[in-house]
Amino acid sequence: MHGDLSGKVWGRYRVAERVAQSQVWEVYRAYQDDVQREVAIKVLAPQLAEVPDVVVAFERAVRAAVALQHLNIERVYAFHQQDGLVGKVGEWIEGVSLEALLSELAAQRLLLPLQVVGTVVSQVASGLTYANELEQNPLHRDVMPANIMLRRGGIARTICSSSCRILGQRMWF
Repeated sequence: MHGDLSGKVWGRYRVAERVAQSQVWEVYRAYQDDVQREVAIKVLAPQLAEVPDVVVAFERAVRAAVALQHLNIERVYAFHQQDGLVGKVGEWIEGVSLEALLSELAAQRLLLPLQVVGTVVSQVASGLTYANELEQNPLHRDVMPANIMLRRGGIARTICSSSCRILGQRMWF
């Protein structure tokens, strides 16, 4: 993509390591010294960061997500743009994605216990209901196991995402 940011400083953030990537974005674990917290930074792919409409849509989605304050929704802190890179800064969620957990269980030919399923569905629904009742109505368009993080202590958090059309193809970021 645009080169690994690991070990570099990007604005107020000391980037530790890349933890995930796709054709659309890369996610980094970083540290914000001024408030002493770990953060996750999702950086758009360079080809998307060069499209003004995509950057505007992404910034709008990030700014709407900053207003969301709910136990079951990822905390988003800021939109950040520097050195040709465009990103979203949010909380670092210590845990595992629902997708990874389900894959691990499937490999062992096990199922997620029904009580856990009920808890996760209830928590995700609570967060989505809250978000969709807000005036700006930031409807989540990409609810799937990869976008649900399970924290220690049994708290499910939905990762904020947005979408736009580029060359007739829907892109999620």
